[in-house]
Amino acid sequence: MKYRTRIYYSAEQRADIWDPSQRCKHRLPGSGWQRGESMRSIGRVFDRQSSSVFSVISPTGGIRPPDRIRGKFALRLWEREDISRGLSMKQPLRVIARQLGRALSTISREVRRNGGAAGYRATASDQAAWNRACALWSCPTYVPVSQLIYAAFRSKAKELCPPNDEWRRRGL
Repeated sequence: MKYRTRIYYSAEQRADIWDPSQRCKHRLPGSGWQRGESMRSIGRVFDRQSSSVFSVISPTGGIRPPDRIRGKFALRLWEREDISRGLSMKQPLRVIARQLGRALSTISREVRRNGGAAGYRATASDQAAWNRACALWSCPTYVPVSQLIYAAFRSKAKELCPPNDEWRRRGL
């Protein structure tokens, strides 16, 4: 069996999988997953198996995800570049924070997260922040559904049927 190297679709290619735009010369406008085209035919356009297209479509259940945007309070690339310049000139974090009009804790957290004062790079930390924003977070206190149903049933049973003396004697 022939194994292909893993393909990483660019943002433009991912957009073409969902709904190709007019700039895509090799495909008909209006074709794509949103228009009902099969994964096999989409994969043929990129010279890939349908399974590679599936890995783009399946995480969102076949529904096109909204375009990603940054939060309005997130650090911008130019601010990260100013932090990098300040660190290279050995400026204290307080001075850098004051120049940017940001809290000291924001700047120190950013530097600590991305390699410290010696290893901080603006473009790498910007990309890392973008990747972290996309990461899936799991619930730290996972409770199985069966336990939730049991707990709900017990609380509802006590409301419907208040315990009497016989229940107490039996230990219920």
